[in-house]
Amino acid sequence: MNVRQALLIGILGLVGGALLYREYYRKKALKDYEILASDGLDEEKVIEINGIQQWLSIRGQHANHPIILFVHGGPGSPMTPMIYKYQKYLEDEYTIVNWEQRSTGRTYFLNKAKETEIQNQLCIEQERKKIKLFTR
Repeated sequence: MNVRQALLIGILGLVGGALLYREYYRKKALKDYEILASDGLDEEKVIEINGIQQWLSIRGQHANHPIILFVHGGPGSPMTPMIYKYQKYLEDEYTIVNWEQRSTGRTYFLNKAKETEIQNQLCIEQERKKIKLFTR
């Protein structure tokens, strides 16, 4: 076995090990964050607000607990990928609703054509104003 073959086997071993660890961690996370109560909530919904489709994630151990509506920091920075870091402990006492706002995360991809259309209209309006400025 030459150096190239050994290196290739080593790289394949590392990649394979990483993939196995990732699958183990994914299954462990699913078990750790499972909603166990029979009246618990674990839903992801798309609702229409102001004419666009918007993504909501709803989780809680009991449906009758008080609701916390979590609206992340602003367009372009969804928190959904990170909610497992803090939300698990809140779900025991509250129902947590994560709202991905316009132009963010899954809401963005649900409305990509509309967002592009709005951006194009804004660009056209800006160009129209520039032309008026130069024609006076």
